[in-house]
Amino acid sequence: MTGTLRSFLSGSTGSPRRTTRPLFVRLCVVAAACLLLTAGCALQTAPAPPDSRVDLYAADTPEAFWRIIRQPGVKFRPQNMTAHASLYVSEGHKSARMRLDLWGSTALPLRLDLRSSIGSPLAYAREDKAAWTIFYPDSNRAYSHTDARRALPALDLPLPFSLRDMALLLTGHGFRLLTTAYQTATPLQAGGWTYTFATGPIQQADFDPAGNITRLQSATPEGWIMELSRYGENEFPLSPGKIVLSMAQDKTARIFLKSLAIRRQPWPDNATALNLPQEVDPIPLDGRPSLY
Repeated sequence: MTGTLRSFLSGSTGSPRRTTRPLFVRLCVVAAACLLLTAGCALQTAPAPPDSRVDLYAADTPEAFWRIIRQPGVKFRPQNMTAHASLYVSEGHKSARMRLDLWGSTALPLRLDLRSSIGSPLAYAREDKAAWTIFYPDSNRAYSHTDARRALPALDLPLPFSLRDMALLLTGHGFRLLTTAYQTATPLQAGGWTYTFATGPIQQADFDPAGNITRLQSATPEGWIMELSRYGENEFPLSPGKIVLSMAQDKTARIFLKSLAIRRQPWPDNATALNLPQEVDPIPLDGRPSLY
């Protein structure tokens, strides 16, 4: 990794929590979880939007629109995925480009590899039903948390997302990140609706007329905004081709989906394993303060 990239990613070194590793690498891990899929796997025909979504254009009330989006009674079917994306991060006048690979099941486990633009490894992460783990090869350190949604806040990054959350967002199931009941609804000028929520980590969600999420806003004081666009640019009509995540202090991450695919068969256990060096034991983050 170049000196410029290392400096950009390393963040403050004033406290033990911030010496653990760059805040932006952690941002990348989250933002990345959302888009990556291609690795010599058997492809399925791209899934079409649920039939019920056709009715969205006729839904003239926020209640009707919301019912179709939530699809009550429809059983969630996990997907075995693999994906590839480019990630651009910036903070003020500093910027860096990275490569992301995510693979596994939306029902877990999921694996994430983050590399620099020249292929140098930056971070490896894994999420299963028991824990969330991340390993930084350059410092030979690993960290873990039993609650994937609290892992990043414990590393000083105010994002209540897990790898699975972002994978769901990527595959068109982002509504599962929202609470089941909304507080207010306002029509958007270009069509669709803005919903607000009284509980949960997301305060506001915007949907276009087709039912795609176009904007998410944090409910926390630290604040972040996620904008999703370029739906339908690949064979997966519910998958966003671009995600922009804006945070405080002029920090931004832009993710561009390069390829997305679905496997017919589950990933074998060894394909989603995170094999740590023998001398490395993950440092638990469970006892650290969380923003949520």
